[in-house]
Amino acid sequence: MESFRYQLNEDIGQAISQKAQKLFQHFSQKDSECFKKNSDSVDKYLKCMTNLIEGSENAEKEIQYQVGGIIYEMQNCQKKSEDDKNKLRQCADNVKQQAEAQLDKITNKFINQYK
Repeated sequence: MESFRYQLNEDIGQAISQKAQKLFQHFSQKDSECFKKNSDSVDKYLKCMTNLIEGSENAEKEIQYQVGGIIYEMQNCQKKSEDDKNKLRQCADNVKQQAEAQLDKITNKFINQYK
């Protein structure tokens, strides 16, 4: 049962990682654009980069907050399942779907904010 729980946590962790990676790839792309658009002015480049850094830090905080909620929900799943793999899988799948939806919202919010 312990290895089953571990695998469920791994599955959710990978889903979180994929969503976060998409967002931070966007910020990396914007970093390159900041340089290209503002290579003639150090001040403009620094302002653009400062804006991106603040955005990525805010995104990271929101993702960390969501991860905390996911961990809490997974602990609740484990308590509710009482060693029933089917109950645990169903609960974990629900948590994963909710987590992916929330992380999609965060990703879209910051991608739209930092176009």
